[in-house]
Amino acid sequence: MLQETHSTDTETSISLSQGVQCQERDQSRLRTSTPGSLTSLPFDLIHILLDYTGSIDLVHLCSTCKELYTHLENPSVWIRLCASYGLRDFTRFGDISPRTIYSSLLYPYGGLLGLWAGDHPFTGSIMEYRLFPGDEHEQGGIVGEVWHFARSQTATDDDAVPPDYIRVLKISFGNLPADFPSSQADGPLTDDTPKVHVICDTNALPSEAPHPSQDVPPDTRKVGTPHLSSLGIIPSSRTVHHIEFYRRTVDLPEFPKPDAAWFDSSPSRLPRLRALPAEPDADQRSIIKIFPAMQLPRIWSSPTATVPRPAISIRCPYKHQCACFALRVPPLPFTALDPAHSQYYPMKRDIVPGVDPRSPGFTLDSLRGIWYGSYGIDGTEVLHVARAAPLISGMGATKLTGDIHVPRGAITWIVDDAGEESEDVRLAREFWAEMRGEQPARLYTGRGVLAARGFV
Repeated sequence: MLQETHSTDTETSISLSQGVQCQERDQSRLRTSTPGSLTSLPFDLIHILLDYTGSIDLVHLCSTCKELYTHLENPSVWIRLCASYGLRDFTRFGDISPRTIYSSLLYPYGGLLGLWAGDHPFTGSIMEYRLFPGDEHEQGGIVGEVWHFARSQTATDDDAVPPDYIRVLKISFGNLPADFPSSQADGPLTDDTPKVHVICDTNALPSEAPHPSQDVPPDTRKVGTPHLSSLGIIPSSRTVHHIEFYRRTVDLPEFPKPDAAWFDSSPSRLPRLRALPAEPDADQRSIIKIFPAMQLPRIWSSPTATVPRPAISIRCPYKHQCACFALRVPPLPFTALDPAHSQYYPMKRDIVPGVDPRSPGFTLDSLRGIWYGSYGIDGTEVLHVARAAPLISGMGATKLTGDIHVPRGAITWIVDDAGEESEDVRLAREFWAEMRGEQPARLYTGRGVLAARGFV
């Protein structure tokens, strides 16, 4: 009995001693923290405050002291930041932590998400980057897809069709196999830590993707064979394209124009990547002068004198021999000098709800946004409709993709802002009723471009 009492007293004294030590440690921590400072707040309250902090400020703040730095180890912080890009399911990313996914994938490449317009001569192109959550066959990441429109078989086809989305690029984690095709610029791949790779990779069937020509080097990439590529920023893109005929030069529309309504100038649309050096073949003014007439017409490029625009560019080490390159860069009927890689410019993300033309609330501004347009045998092309230049009254449709008649960057039609009761509209209604036997809900007059200057 005495022994049991002695044991209980000992346990009580140890418990009290531990309680005193904890109390002294808490008081010591409070003494070292400045009264009213962030570190003196309860853990849960600090965590709530950090939920309202952006990623850069979060890292800077938590790097100021050890106590705050422990919050960076909390997965919920990085899950919240990943959710801001739309990523909420990490199942198909293996054992990679949300912190690594955000810092190595979403933070540097997240600005890509959305639409980008390419400056390829005449045709242009549209690329869309989206989050790929992964599936049972491959890991998640970011994929870049080309909008592909099939050419029409007849010149009288009036139906515009939505595009097919063909993957040409994937940005993802993974340890690459030893025999994976790579370029010398990619560096060693022996480190086992998760790294993000930019890979040319297409989901197109061989019948959908053009094959390279027969006279290509033996290291030619084939459809479905992924290989390392690179992606970077061009801080000041100045390239403009021309086509040289015998004793005549035709300037293609600058793309984008300085007042382009579709161009997104927001810094958040640019990925946080390394800047690419200017390509040596971007200025071809001196080269085109030495070409004989029998080798013309030929497309060439030069720097533009207007305000430069930031752009991105995909630099594939195999270039013309890459099947993904052939999908991103449509073929042209004119020969080009050794061209620089295509550049892509960010398009605005705003989505304008459609308004029924029969609705009283319909105005010309209801047409603002991206449209598909049918151009006969050239197929479906992408237009951006917005208020035209200040000297022109009405709405103008600019081609984001084009053809050899009206190339990308040109205004293909303009709708006048004259009232529906004007004389021109009255005559147009009479003509419409005579030709079609019906009256449209809305009718506006305007002007259209049949062919670009020099191609009539």
